[in-house]
Amino acid sequence: MKNLLIVLASGASVFAAFSAAAPAPISDTVAYVAGSSQKICQLTGETDKEFGMSTVSQTATRFGLQSADLGYSFEHNGTLFFLPGDANPTVMFNGHANGPKDPPRIADDNDSIAFASDFSVPNCPRLDFIANSIGAYKNPVVLNAQGQPAITLRANEMPIAGISDGGKMFVIFATDNYIYPVPGPSLGNLGHSTRTVMAESDDNGNTFHYLYDFST
Repeated sequence: MKNLLIVLASGASVFAAFSAAAPAPISDTVAYVAGSSQKICQLTGETDKEFGMSTVSQTATRFGLQSADLGYSFEHNGTLFFLPGDANPTVMFNGHANGPKDPPRIADDNDSIAFASDFSVPNCPRLDFIANSIGAYKNPVVLNAQGQPAITLRANEMPIAGISDGGKMFVIFATDNYIYPVPGPSLGNLGHSTRTVMAESDDNGNTFHYLYDFST
């Protein structure tokens, strides 16, 4: 009996082939395959930590962002968007205090939304960020029907995936980290989210509105 091998590649392209050979046994050991992945470039911060060179995006001087984790990407209205998770702000930006609790930031939101439209440097997009009133990166806030925050986006609460449909941006946010309010996150235990919600934006990620719980 012939076996069907399907390989999914970036961009949802599909390669299918028939083979009469028996499939190789599946190993229960996870191992790195040399050359199977490689660093392309460092997207955030001022200096590439590996090579000691200036980054393309210079996010600290341009948007007051030192670093961030995650960064799911998707295309929306012809622009490549990124969803960085917990973001670390610079102390000051444009002469204003820029800490996690300094206005216009609020303590319950610490993520960011980035986008790339400049690809002039080979293999490394130049990131821009949706900005707040002082020009620093803006923390996304998911609003309820009354215009108030519907969820928290603190440590290990973050945007995790997004799609574009009908001119709107739909993003899944993870929230309700069990570590809050006590004992609170620590270096040894940051906790994890326990619920995800679906939110939509009709202004390219500047504002988000809660739609429904996605999972609990």
